[in-house]
Amino acid sequence: MNWRRGLLFAMIHLCILIPIIIWRDSDVWRFLRKDNIPVPAVDQTSLIGFEVDYWQPLQEKIVAFANLPAYLVTQWHDPNSSRYAPANFCQTLLGWRSRIAFLAAETIFIALVFLQWLLVGGLPVVHPKHRWLEPGTLITICAGLTLCALAIPFGQDVAIPFMLLSLATWLVWFVIALFKLARSACRSAASRLRAA
Repeated sequence: MNWRRGLLFAMIHLCILIPIIIWRDSDVWRFLRKDNIPVPAVDQTSLIGFEVDYWQPLQEKIVAFANLPAYLVTQWHDPNSSRYAPANFCQTLLGWRSRIAFLAAETIFIALVFLQWLLVGGLPVVHPKHRWLEPGTLITICAGLTLCALAIPFGQDVAIPFMLLSLATWLVWFVIALFKLARSACRSAASRLRAA
């Protein structure tokens, strides 16, 4: 395992992630700091059968597509998340919509992103001739280009293809990882059969 490479990937993605989290959640932090009163929870049973109209800012989509495994595990900022998602679990343990629960859920998400990129960067699934074709590198490049595209006028239109390329690259990464896992299991089983 290449720890230096994994740590570099983790730091790059944390440098992209943390400012977006601060930007996205600053209003919520201000509200929780000002009132210090837990907001009553929404009754989830009243939402059954109805579509929840939820607008997700582009910056949040960048975080979701660039950190897909951690996003799927934590269901970060997903209003339809399961009750076993870390955010809902923290709110159950620490109080609904309290500051501590909110910060605990954000910390869990950041820790999972760090661990995800430490492993993805440290254990590349392929070693192509050109380094930028490796899925972890391509996802990082897409995340950086997407964030840079938001700085220009009409950047949202430019950012969407990079986000979709990032999502497609994650899918390719999952397929390659599953293929390598299956191939390793088959080789291991074949060597055991030969030895027996």
